[in-house]
Formats: sequence, structure tokens, C-alpha cells
Amino acid sequence: LSGEDTICLAQGLQTNMTLKRLDLHRNHIGDAGMKAIVEALPNHPTMSALAVSNNRITDSCMGLSTRLVRLREVHLDDNTITDSGALDFCKSLMETNTGVNDSNHKTNGTKKIRLTLLNLCRNSLSEWGGDTIKRFLGTGVTVNY
Repeated sequence: LSGEDTICLAQGLQTNMTLKRLDLHRNHIGDAGMKAIVEALPNHPTMSALAVSNNRITDSCMGLSTRLVRLREVHLDDNTITDSGALDFCKSLMETNTGVNDSNHKTNGTKKIRLTLLNLCRNSLSEWGGDTIKRFLGTGVTVNY
């Protein structure tokens, strides 16, 4: 899929409310496709896992973390996310309350987190960047980097 194809797919997510897992591993969605998918997530009640490994995704999508933590699993392996993206991820969570209010969600300060697994292996993260996200999300979330 290209970024444009992914935008069409994201529009489909607005009407298909039964999909639980979306695996776009090894496509070429890039940042535009990732943003389109992530922006469709708040309106999708059943989506629990997103795999977008090896998709040319950069730091610019990491500021959308408040929408990513609504999922249970996010696989971002083999992209080009750096320590700067790790900071944007944490900053985004710090600045915004996700608005999730059910009892199945963990709370970390004002952040409501469903995420249990975040894979960031084979990116450009240093140990510091990975540890920053890991500490910020807390012990209930497995962060691989």
C-alpha cells in the first residue's frame, strides 16, 4: 500500500467497526498513511492491535501517541524513529488526557493507557530513548527497543 491507499483504508475504518487487528507490515505507508490510520483510531471501538513495522515511519508520527495508547499492541519495528520521537511520544501523553474512562484502562497521571505492548526494535532509538518511553508508560507496558 502507498500513503494514498492507506488514507482510503483509514476512511474505511470509519464504517467497519468490527476489525480488531490491522497488519500493514512491509508496506510503504510512510508518515501520511500512519497519520491517517492513527486519526481513525479514536472512532474505532474494537481495534486492539496495529502492526506498521517496516513502513518508513519517522518521528513526526510519534506526537500522535495519545491515540496509539488506546490500542493494546503497537508494532513500529524497522522504521526510523529516534530519541527525538521518543520524547515527542512522552510529551504528547503528558500534554493530553486521552479521555478513555472505562475501568479496563490503566492510569498514569492523567494518561489513560490500554497499551500493553509497544515494539520499537530496529529503529534509531538509543537505550536512553527506549528507557524514557518505558519509564514513562510504567511497569504495565512492555516496551521492546
